[in-house]
Amino acid sequence: MATNSALALKQMMQDLQLKREALSEQLTAFHTLQEEVGVLRQKAPTDPLARMRLDKLGHAMQGELGSLNQRIIDGLEQLQSHFQSLEQSFKQTGEGAATSATAPQLAKPTFGRQFI
Repeated sequence: MATNSALALKQMMQDLQLKREALSEQLTAFHTLQEEVGVLRQKAPTDPLARMRLDKLGHAMQGELGSLNQRIIDGLEQLQSHFQSLEQSFKQTGEGAATSATAPQLAKPTFGRQFI
């Protein structure tokens, strides 16, 4: 049974690692997009093309990207839930290991007589 627990824990760790990597890639893309938007905002007062792109981005944020934003938030909440589950699993595994690592309590023999 301990092997099944270890295998399940290993699979959960691998799944979390894959999700973490995917989230990291998405965050990198998001930061790149933020930098590009910052450049557009700086250029917008003097560059009509930058202003047009910024306006299109604003419209997209209200439409298509609004649902994408919700999916990202949902994904982050799910990831947080997985991490909490993993933390709880580690705590349970640690508690189980701590109790099994201690020496078993032997019952004291009881005799009908006491010797001095």
